[in-house]
Order: sequence, then C-alpha cells, then structure tokens
Amino acid sequence: MSYQRAKYFEHLALNTFSKYPTALTESDETNQRNAIWYFLNAALQGYSTAQFKLGMLYLNGQLGLDPNETKAEMWLNLAANQGHSEALDVLNQLQSHYS
Repeated sequence: MSYQRAKYFEHLALNTFSKYPTALTESDETNQRNAIWYFLNAALQGYSTAQFKLGMLYLNGQLGLDPNETKAEMWLNLAANQGHSEALDVLNQLQSHYS
C-alpha cells in the first residue's frame, strides 16, 4: 500500500515539474516529500522494489534528494540481498565504474 501511494505522489511531482521545470511549487515539494516518505515506509518494511527505488533516487539525486552514493548503495544492497536483479545490476555497474 505504501509503495502504491509513493508512486502516486511521485507521478504528481514529476508530471507537474515536467510541464514547468523552472517553477517548483509548494505542492510539488509536498508531493516529493510524500513520495519519499511512502517509499521509505515501504522500504523499511522490507519491500525490495521500494529499497531499489530509494537507492536510485539517492544515486541520481531525484525528488528533491541530494545525490548520496553511500545511502544509494545501502538501499541497493538491501534490495539486492533480497534478490532484486536490477539492484544487483546497478551495484555491479557501480563496482566496475570504480575498478
């Protein structure tokens, strides 16, 4: 349930921002915060898709989050440890990038 709500708020935030990329409104910021909160809630409950999503949001600095590779890797590792193949692929790409 939390993940679906997160996707809803993410859609609202991204849809409005894509139409008006230079004007981030208070409702856009609220939608971003709500999306992150619901992704976090689902991730903390062990939902690997939400863990992967948070990892990617931190990796790319999206939805108002500053890029943070440490937090990105933490969430991606949690998802990968549950068998999330995309998380494992991203972690392998990050490893090969730094090798």
